[in-house]
Amino acid sequence: MKKIDPASAIPKQEGAYCPSCGRYVGAYTTCPYCGAQIAERISTKFLKTFALVFSILGVLMLWWAAGHRMVPQVQAAEIDNRTNFAYAQMKGVVTRTPSYDEKNKSFSCALDDGTGSVWAKAYGAQAEEIHNSGKIPKPGDTVSVEGTVRMKGDYTYIIINLPEKLIITEPKIIELDISELTDSLCNTVVKTAGIINSVRKYDTSMRLQLCSPNADACIDATFYFSTFSKLDPDQFERGDTVALDAMVGTYKGKLKLVPRSSDELWHKKGVEPTGKWTSGNKPPADASKAQFKNLKKDMVGKYVSVSGKITMAKQIKGGVLISMDDGTGKITFPIWDRVLETVPNADAIRKGATISFTGKVGEYKGKFQVVPDYGPGVEVKYTKSTSTQITQTSSKTETNTKLVSIGDLSKDMLGKEVKVAGDIKKVKNIKGGILITIDDGTDEMTFPIWDKVKKYVKNADDIAVGNKITFIGKVGEYKGKLQVKPYRGEKVWLGNESGESGTVQTSKTSTSTKAQSTNGKTKLVELNDGMLGEIVTVEGEITTVKEIKGGILITIRDGDEYMKTPLWSSALKGFDKDKIQKGAKITLTGEVKKYKDRLEVIPKKSGNIVIE
Repeated sequence: MKKIDPASAIPKQEGAYCPSCGRYVGAYTTCPYCGAQIAERISTKFLKTFALVFSILGVLMLWWAAGHRMVPQVQAAEIDNRTNFAYAQMKGVVTRTPSYDEKNKSFSCALDDGTGSVWAKAYGAQAEEIHNSGKIPKPGDTVSVEGTVRMKGDYTYIIINLPEKLIITEPKIIELDISELTDSLCNTVVKTAGIINSVRKYDTSMRLQLCSPNADACIDATFYFSTFSKLDPDQFERGDTVALDAMVGTYKGKLKLVPRSSDELWHKKGVEPTGKWTSGNKPPADASKAQFKNLKKDMVGKYVSVSGKITMAKQIKGGVLISMDDGTGKITFPIWDRVLETVPNADAIRKGATISFTGKVGEYKGKFQVVPDYGPGVEVKYTKSTSTQITQTSSKTETNTKLVSIGDLSKDMLGKEVKVAGDIKKVKNIKGGILITIDDGTDEMTFPIWDKVKKYVKNADDIAVGNKITFIGKVGEYKGKLQVKPYRGEKVWLGNESGESGTVQTSKTSTSTKAQSTNGKTKLVELNDGMLGEIVTVEGEITTVKEIKGGILITIRDGDEYMKTPLWSSALKGFDKDKIQKGAKITLTGEVKKYKDRLEVIPKKSGNIVIE
């Protein structure tokens, strides 16, 4: 067999052989046989340089791609188990007033993207940065946010990881009258104004019912004290004017206004706004007379003069609902309280009275109506029939209303209008009003004053145990017991305002109002579950004072009995908090409530707190 030379068997390659000994050294740079230095091959140098450059370029391309990657956008309806923990982008309209908890350092706001609602939340340093930077959105703002999508059952939210990714776009504000607000404007920000028809105060918020100056539409607006910290609810009264920027929303199918901020709120005492919202002007004197059978759609919005007989007068929230017959047909329409207040002889509005006025033709639920918006132009006449034994309750004749003793009430008086007076023995909050028990020295009587009546009672806050109350109402029967129930707040008087100079004739010796007020205080030891909802007055010595979220928690001692009760910030508005000190004597008037098996007496305003 022919001998093969190893050197000739391997193809010659540049730099592959030792220039000293001629042996094959491959990629070595030093000959392993003789130790001679070998120059590196050009191909190897190129490969190393290329690998290094390619790696650097690859890393740079990955960095650029990661920085310019589009974050996927998801909608509320798409969030499910597959998107849980995904990093995504969402965009929607803020539908509620955002909240920031300084103590727990958390931020949250509700977003609606048209497919559903999702909460956007931030915690810790991120929440603090959002708050300190002033990047708190307002209701109606459009918000774009990136973060981690989370889903817990039916509760979905997105956690904001980077505050700088919270982008707020303010909306275009539309000026509209309250009567022009509809469901189609949901999540739209509007500038509007109205006359306050009612004020409801709570521990953490205040709700106003605003009516258009034409009194043809009303809408609620809720102001939370956490957002409107400088707002004093005691400054808002019925008849005041409020103008504001707010988002139109819905609650249980009913339109509402969601106020944006204190900077976009205007309030004026008892004066209507100028310009667009001014109303209550006299209707045109040349308005044509119309019969109900001739009302047509092309007449909607026009003024017409009508007259007829009232076939029904029913008190509703915010006014009176009237059915009227002019001989050719019937219509049903409201007279709102704001208009009713200026109607001459308004107390004569009842079944059988005649009424005439000029108003605008409208349509409600497919039926025509004519709504008066100028009270002085409404004429009401009522002629008392000879068979009627009930004395009329107009302001000119109410002093003729018979003053009767509770013990003299009998079933032959059912339906009659009488006046009663007595000392308040018990006050209890019930759904839709308060339940009162009075004693005039001849007997006791329990009756309700509903909220729609109470809001017109002068000095309604004086309805408390020990005070004297006088009112006009109709004799009725409830669960076999006779009662007189007031139906107009203006016919309820507290203290010595009795509406007349007469006094109740009693068969027993009644105690004086002053004496009842002195003895009207409840001892702490007397508090029990049966008194829940009642308005009572207690007193004692303050033994502990502790700051809590939303107010001050105190403990008072009366003899050997102790009671813990909170004094909420809403009740302490205008009150000198420095007086709340250990050892001070305190008198509280408030509602009996229960918290964790302990009874409390919760005052609603500063006037119900007296510290000596």
